[in-house]
Amino acid sequence: MNTTLSIEIDQIQQVFQQFNLSEEQALRIYYHEKEKSIFQNNLHFSYWEEADHDLHFFRSVLKEEQFRQYEQQLKDKILHHEHGLAVQDNDKQKEIAYYKEVLDYYKTTLLPALTDLRFFPFFGLIFSERSKYNYLQSEYKKFVQYTRKDMLVHHFRNYRQLMPNQLKVSLLSHSLHFYLPDYSSFRDQMDIPTKSMAQYFEEKVCRVDKTSKQAIVDIIAELDVFTNSIYPNYFEESCGWHVDIGISEEDAILNSLMSVLLIDKDHYEVDKYDIYSLH
Repeated sequence: MNTTLSIEIDQIQQVFQQFNLSEEQALRIYYHEKEKSIFQNNLHFSYWEEADHDLHFFRSVLKEEQFRQYEQQLKDKILHHEHGLAVQDNDKQKEIAYYKEVLDYYKTTLLPALTDLRFFPFFGLIFSERSKYNYLQSEYKKFVQYTRKDMLVHHFRNYRQLMPNQLKVSLLSHSLHFYLPDYSSFRDQMDIPTKSMAQYFEEKVCRVDKTSKQAIVDIIAELDVFTNSIYPNYFEESCGWHVDIGISEEDAILNSLMSVLLIDKDHYEVDKYDIYSLH
């Protein structure tokens, strides 16, 4: 056994000193921990998956009495983790209220203004290119439904049913994208055929007259003003350094125009999902 590995084995034996591990047991635990440390993209365990994996592994490595001690320690560790999640979840009420107020603004102020305005510059484009437009809307619908499911999978993998308030926060926040499409994120996830279709419409919306274009930009800007004005009612100002990775003004305008173009009168059937976020 080389010197480096010998040091690692000693460290494992010290970390698990209450079990009085043999060298062979420590070596197996070392390789187990090394395998767990591999991280690439989304290749990682949730807390619960890791606990199950560890339990399965240590059952095969430890002797009966050692394993009983380990199992009890793991149960205590899980209870502590669950308590921590419950404490965090109790602090989510303000976030829920914040997103409900933002969602109300979308429904009562933002969407009516954008829907009325959208009719004039985009009506001819939508009418003359109905099949292409329907295709792009159907792809966005798939995207927004997929991102919702992805968020749900992430939540229940990591929190199970222990953070219901956090679930409401996530769903309320995500529901905004049913009302005003998140074109920027949608574009980042497009396949080649969808991106080609989107580029076709991007060229079209850029030709919208300056007055209509500015009116849309102004309404979107009012959304930022509104959210910034109510933010202090719910949250304390954060301290420290902030890195703002912005986009060009041209791209911001294009994203706004395409988001407005993709507004759906049925809000991509978001009402089917409100039971999760609003009750």
